[in-house]
Amino acid sequence: MPAPSDRSPDKSPEDGAVASDPYAELANRGDWSRLHRELSDRDRCSELGGAELQRLGEAAYMLGREEEFVRDYERAFEEHLRNGRERSAARCGFWIGLTLMFRGEFAQGSGWLTRANRLVEDHTQECAEHGYLQLPMVEQSLAADSPDEAFAHATRAAEIGQRCEDPDLLAIARHLQGRILILRGDYVRGFELLDEVMVSVTSGRLSQFVTGLVYCSVIEICQKFHATGRAREWTSALVGWCAGQPDIVAFTGRCLIHRAEILILDGHWDEAGREAGVASIRLQQGPSKHHAGPAFYQKGEVFRLRGQWDEADAAYRAASRLGFDPQPGLALMRFQQGHEQPALSAIRRALQSVDDMPGKLRLLPAAVEITLAVGSADDAWELCETLHDCARQYSADAVRAAAAEATARVLIHAGRAAEALAHIRRAVAILWELRAPYHLARMRVLTARACLATGDTEAARTELDEAIRLFRELGARPDEAVAGKLRVTMTATGSEVLTPRQTQVLRLIASGLTNPEVAGELGLSQRTVDRHVSDILTRLNVRTRAAATAYAVEHALIGMDVFG
Repeated sequence: MPAPSDRSPDKSPEDGAVASDPYAELANRGDWSRLHRELSDRDRCSELGGAELQRLGEAAYMLGREEEFVRDYERAFEEHLRNGRERSAARCGFWIGLTLMFRGEFAQGSGWLTRANRLVEDHTQECAEHGYLQLPMVEQSLAADSPDEAFAHATRAAEIGQRCEDPDLLAIARHLQGRILILRGDYVRGFELLDEVMVSVTSGRLSQFVTGLVYCSVIEICQKFHATGRAREWTSALVGWCAGQPDIVAFTGRCLIHRAEILILDGHWDEAGREAGVASIRLQQGPSKHHAGPAFYQKGEVFRLRGQWDEADAAYRAASRLGFDPQPGLALMRFQQGHEQPALSAIRRALQSVDDMPGKLRLLPAAVEITLAVGSADDAWELCETLHDCARQYSADAVRAAAAEATARVLIHAGRAAEALAHIRRAVAILWELRAPYHLARMRVLTARACLATGDTEAARTELDEAIRLFRELGARPDEAVAGKLRVTMTATGSEVLTPRQTQVLRLIASGLTNPEVAGELGLSQRTVDRHVSDILTRLNVRTRAAATAYAVEHALIGMDVFG
């Protein structure tokens, strides 16, 4: 977390005096290198005042020199104390403490926050510093799973910020109120508050520090709760803000991660990979290297979508080493590679390890798809219901689209393809609004499967042809291969192709295994395998296992490699 100085750093909270600030213009236009150079030169020749040390620390932070920032603010703290400006010192101590806490240095951070609190706790007259010192209590209450208590602290901070006319404090506090409301399930009111805060951010009413802080925090909330439209809008604004400050380093790493996520959704994968790569390098150079974990995950997603398995695996492993769980991407990659049981185990483990709604939202769509193909249809339906509960509670467009897609998959698997088409149409309508070409192409493949099941072969061919074209444009080679194989295996009469599990059973049958041996190989009951074999013969319109094998080889449903 950044540590802003006052917008007018020579203003003393104790006496209200305002001296001329010769560095305000440089700070306001984001010329951080020049600001840092000029103050550093002065610092070598003469002793800087507390406000000037804050300006120096501000410039150091924005240039990515966080350790230097902490040292400058410590010096400012001592300088303010020497001059009897206890509230200015308290504000410096607050930002030092919070920065250290967010870096994981909890003991030192707590010490600075306690020190700051002691400086103002005896002041009977209300001041902004009282409000700032409510903010750590918000985070502590959230960590203790006490959202009501957290909201009370955020509300008190916002009220103090309003009475003391401190726009930075007011913006931070209101954004925390919005975040807590969303966590409590009040999605509409929560995002209304965040939108209000973002108006202050984009209007330039806040310090540069707090502007960057709120940008990144609000976009992260939007991403977590799949408020995709807002995430795209605010990410675009953040990119513009960073571009207006060419030498800024602070916030740009997280900005690049957010931008990579949006670019992946938009189908601009080359650019997304570049942005994530730059972010991974930049964030590893800072004091909190673990912040680079999400950047490596986004790199892994780009590689996975393109079928570059080795590169994706390396990126996911790098994310994991930095403490970021590489799911659901890693499980989806194993599933695409044909390693179905490891994929199922991984996604189940990931789901069991999370108990918060954002964590579940991240995993559930992939869990439904993998469980349906490899595990139990009943389990997949239960996961689908959980996803629908999320959609009802949070009502984000992306979540509603994911829930509709999951429902369609389960219905098609259950032989209720006609019902599935309505859910597909609902998901497609949302995905068009979200401008998500890859997901739209996947929905075309799902539509083709539903059309095949209902006997509409012509519509299925049309959907598959368009899906293949889109996948080819995107460079989504694994998905193009799956759609291409489905296109080849379509018969003139529109017979439904095999499910992934049935294809797996057929490969084992073709290699010479008996039904009991197939059951043992796949961990299924013999009765389940018997049913799969019967369904395979029916779907391929053949009478014997040998004929089914011959048909599958002739139509490229399986390869000759199964014969050794």
